Amino acid sequence: MPPKKKGLGFKQNTQIRSVKTRLLTLKLDPLKCVQSNLSFGFCYLDKDLRFIYVNNGMSVINGMQAEEYRGKTLEEVFPENAAQIRPKLEEVVRKGRSVDFEFTVTGDSASCSSRIWQVFSQPDQNKQGKIVGMTSVVIDITERKQIEAALRNSQERLARATRAGGVGIWDWYLENDELVWDESMFRVYGISRADFSGAYDAWKNSLHPDDLKRAELEIKDALRDIKSFDTEFRIVRPDGEIRHIKSFGEVIYDWNKKPKRMVGTNWDITELKQAETRQADLARMIEDSLNEIYIFDNTTLKFLDVNRAARENLGYTQDEIKQLTPLDIKPDF
Repeated sequence: MPPKKKGLGFKQNTQIRSVKTRLLTLKLDPLKCVQSNLSFGFCYLDKDLRFIYVNNGMSVINGMQAEEYRGKTLEEVFPENAAQIRPKLEEVVRKGRSVDFEFTVTGDSASCSSRIWQVFSQPDQNKQGKIVGMTSVVIDITERKQIEAALRNSQERLARATRAGGVGIWDWYLENDELVWDESMFRVYGISRADFSGAYDAWKNSLHPDDLKRAELEIKDALRDIKSFDTEFRIVRPDGEIRHIKSFGEVIYDWNKKPKRMVGTNWDITELKQAETRQADLARMIEDSLNEIYIFDNTTLKFLDVNRAARENLGYTQDEIKQLTPLDIKPDF
């Protein structure tokens, strides 16, 4: 009886046994690969970029069963992405160079409409140094990318909010006296990034001379954990303009309770201070006016405020008159 012909199935099984032997020499136990954490995939491709060995992690990632990969080309497994993937992997077998790249799986080749994969591939050489294939680790990084995108969006929203509100964020590394400012801080202080030394003195030199000693003392108190850093001070911009700053800071300690960093915000409250000044000036004008001025609630008719001339004429104190209405003083009002 003539010997039976050995078909494709025999060839693939032989390749698989050979690959398992190669994996053991690479110190990658194929059984451990199969049973490993299913959040990543592991596969072996021959030099023609056909899948020879695939662990269960690949099945979880793209929905194909491990046996469905065997003997298939990139074009058969990833019809939508093969043109993008093949040049990367060909570089491994041609140049013997490891590659690291990302690609997005779409279409029928994935269980989801869109997933992002990261691939790490390295060449596999035989004893003669000839490249016979490659090993690849494939990780689904979709969630990581989504988190990174959300973080970028959050940072952009924070940057827009701080720009709109005139709020700057600073970070002072105490060990090497490095002061890091965001873009809003440079706008608040009227300093260009090129002119910023990145040290504590850069901030100190911007302080108004009359506020310098107090502000530095409050910094020291915060570092000694005597009180929190919550203060106001004035700065003098390079063009001579004086701005009012509201500042909050928090000290970060190392494991030994030693101050390591100080982070915080600066809020330009110049316009608020100017509005407060105008309001105080108006209140003073009303109080000092020789005319009697009465301010009352149009719903309850209770007095909210009266000036000095009105109080002297009526003979009431401010607290007393705030309990009254015009009808209490003059019923036929």
